[in-house]
Amino acid sequence: MGAEPVYISISKVDNVRHAYLGLEGTILQFGQRQAATDSELLIPVELIAIAEGSRFKGRRLIAALLSLLLPLLLFGLSYTLIFGFRPTQEAEDTTAFAILTIFLAGMLLAGLIAFFIFLIMFFFRVKTVVLKIEPTGATIEFYEHRKQAAQIDGFLEEIRQRQALVHESLAGPINRPAGFTKEHSVIPRLAGFLWLSLLPAIFTERIPLLVLPGAVLVWFAYRRVQYGRQPREYRQAVRYYLRGDYDGAIDLLESLRRRLPEYLPTYFCLVETSMRAGRFDEAFEMASYLASDYPDVARSMESDIWLFKRIHERRCQTA
Repeated sequence: MGAEPVYISISKVDNVRHAYLGLEGTILQFGQRQAATDSELLIPVELIAIAEGSRFKGRRLIAALLSLLLPLLLFGLSYTLIFGFRPTQEAEDTTAFAILTIFLAGMLLAGLIAFFIFLIMFFFRVKTVVLKIEPTGATIEFYEHRKQAAQIDGFLEEIRQRQALVHESLAGPINRPAGFTKEHSVIPRLAGFLWLSLLPAIFTERIPLLVLPGAVLVWFAYRRVQYGRQPREYRQAVRYYLRGDYDGAIDLLESLRRRLPEYLPTYFCLVETSMRAGRFDEAFEMASYLASDYPDVARSMESDIWLFKRIHERRCQTA
């Protein structure tokens, strides 16, 4: 019977928006999407210890506070946009001001009700699952909500079964996890930084404060200039890598290596891309090119390649 891949979405206690766990063979896959990067950690199941816990859910307290603050902020912003920073008495006597006041009262009432609901919910602890990873001592802790409890319990039982599979098999245990990281596009961060840097100028109506978004644009332009200095094949290979076309990225990097054999980033990128593509012999070959000039780096890379190769074999393992 094959050890089929299994995946579940999880809600981490540190409020990472998108996180998941997967079982491929006897390897636990943990992935999460953060503000700037996507990361993937590959953990041999024999390194995992499962425990239970409980926590107050901080999101509920944050939601309670926001339910009070947002109506006030919305009213203040609307008031400023309509009447300006120094409204006259005549402005306060208008129908628009009366509508805004009624709107604020309704929002505050709804916010107050939501505040007490979220506050009461906050004081109820939520059951959590803790996966402790040896030998690093790192942990993956996530909530076990009632609607997902059966799915999570089944997943944990699957981990235990595959741990038993490792101990019964000839394949020896692996002594540490491994992982990959991918950077996100800088454009969403640029938009966020621009918006935040514009707020002081908007609220104070001071033109000199527009230097803040200018500084953000200078930072972005500097990054683009630095990125543009890299060879064209390298930039295109990175785009291929980020969208998962590893074979296409390898072809471009090989072309670049033949054209510019002294360009070191090519070798590092080739090693990682070859590992992602499961082409470990090619990864070893790329690492060997660095052995004469960078022996310590080459040895470290070879160690990582062996680790990823064993993990790759374990992910394809069947019972």
